Amino acid sequence: MRGLGFVWPARQPTSREVRIALVFTAAALFGHLIAQSMAPSVRGYDFRAMYAAGQIVRSGNGSRLYDLQEQARAEEAIFERPGLLLIVHPPFEALFFAPLTRFSYASAYLIWGAINILLWMLFAYLARSFAPVPQQIFRYLILCFTFFPLWITMISGQTTIPLVVLYCLTYIALKGQQDFRAGVFLGLGLFRFQLVLPFALICLLRQKWRMMAGFAVTAVLLGGLSVVAVGLSGVASYVTLLVNIVRRPADSLYGAFATSDMPTVRGVLSVLMAGRVAPEWVSVTVALVSGLLILFVAGLWRRKDRLERDASLGLMFAAALAVTLITGYHVYYYDLSLLLLAVFLVLGSPQWSRKTPWRAVVYVSIAVLYLPPVYLLLGGWRRLYLLWFPLFIFVLALFGLLRQPPLLELTATSANGAAAASPACGLGEGKA
Repeated sequence: MRGLGFVWPARQPTSREVRIALVFTAAALFGHLIAQSMAPSVRGYDFRAMYAAGQIVRSGNGSRLYDLQEQARAEEAIFERPGLLLIVHPPFEALFFAPLTRFSYASAYLIWGAINILLWMLFAYLARSFAPVPQQIFRYLILCFTFFPLWITMISGQTTIPLVVLYCLTYIALKGQQDFRAGVFLGLGLFRFQLVLPFALICLLRQKWRMMAGFAVTAVLLGGLSVVAVGLSGVASYVTLLVNIVRRPADSLYGAFATSDMPTVRGVLSVLMAGRVAPEWVSVTVALVSGLLILFVAGLWRRKDRLERDASLGLMFAAALAVTLITGYHVYYYDLSLLLLAVFLVLGSPQWSRKTPWRAVVYVSIAVLYLPPVYLLLGGWRRLYLLWFPLFIFVLALFGLLRQPPLLELTATSANGAAAASPACGLGEGKA
């Protein structure tokens, strides 16, 4: 296959060639991370809040973690400049970042970046076991490592990449009919609860009780860690802070949370309805539209469970994940990193083998969501909410694919392809 001035080899590369490619990929990622660390104005902007949270907890002031004055004081002491980047992540997360505060901020940023790179590569390893597409391994790696939201996540120091891995493990557990384990993996993602709770609600409406039991056990354990980190008063302060953000989104203290930068139902409707109706009605409309989408996906998944569980699991998981993103209350464009898992689940599904108009729609929406200029231009214009439209088109296309009856031979072919790619998760051992 010819493309971009070079020829893809017809054969699958050897294990040695794949290892060399992975080493160069990791080196490129880490090199870019080091370059970013040398620019203090860019270096891990979002990581600042997590580093400050870890510092507050490690210094013994955990009960004041959500005191805005304490946050501002801690950040100014660490970064030697005024300005508040609000700490809104759950208390237990600060426990995991506290050990990093034993290092300088620059060193901690690089360590966290290296962890994210390893997790990104772990995702590529895991996803190959159930989605050996494209079969040519170099094209698969390009698809894995050119998704722009993941680069932004890594550079900003966000925590979305660990969540991508946890969702991947959740899917693998569900595919193996290990519902309790799937719930545990999903519950571990509660450090980004706004990206987990809609998915958990969908599973609850499907009456996946064992999965919900695993989720509840993990949630209780993380709640206990939160009390250890900040005490009961700190947990109460956290709840109060979240309530205040929801009640007063226009408050200058919470100005960083601009809805025009959110590719969600909330982002789109807040912009389109601003000045036309009262804010209360905007909130009601957002809740209604989001609720209907979640109910629709949950109902469709329940029907597919009864009729064709194995054949539709990948597409339904992808659809539920995409709906989780567009209905989340607080979602930014780097959170679209989760879409990479959805993309692989779609490309690896039996329904994808059918040549239908919906495939073309999926291709177009994926292409738009892969293009860095789209994010850069919309970010510069402060119009990132427009990403909601290709994301919603992607969801509609998945619903269209789900209407196609699965072919048993396609399901078997997909399973055989995954088995052929299975050694080392297909990274160099499977045959084309």
